[in-house]
Amino acid sequence: MHIVDSQVHLWAAESPDRPWPPGRAPEAQKPYPIVKETMLFQMDLAKVSRVVIVPPRGRANRNDLALEAARSYPDRFAVMGRLAVQKPESRAVVADWRKQPGMLGMRFTFHNEHYRHLLTDGSMDWFWPAAEKAGIPLMVLVPGALDHLDRIAGKHPGLKLVIDHVGIKRARQGAQGLR
Repeated sequence: MHIVDSQVHLWAAESPDRPWPPGRAPEAQKPYPIVKETMLFQMDLAKVSRVVIVPPRGRANRNDLALEAARSYPDRFAVMGRLAVQKPESRAVVADWRKQPGMLGMRFTFHNEHYRHLLTDGSMDWFWPAAEKAGIPLMVLVPGALDHLDRIAGKHPGLKLVIDHVGIKRARQGAQGLR
């Protein structure tokens, strides 16, 4: 039996080439690197045979670290990559997205006002038919906004959608509670 974790994150140490996004973590709390060797060790401890890597949001939509892990260990790692849909150059990569070794699909987060507008302001109107035509599975986080996703899915019935956390909006409960 295979045990698969469907969403883990890898990230390299902060460097000039890979800065941690401003405001994401105070200097004293910047995360330590989680690289493929660390993940393999933890997977073996937990008896997890495979994982799907989702590059962390805010690292400039970089998929290179995740794809390198999938190329090195194709029987252990696969990737749901990030795409900066607002950038014009992104349009050119959708058709061949799945040709990248280890790439399963794409991951999008629409969990707050900074990102939810992308579902309604037309900036992704080009993307939905392109992803549908390319057969790219999309992993989406849309808490409290399933109506937007329902409208998109209705227009593009061939889209392959994986909805994180069943679309439930989590409420805040004090400083220590749920977020």
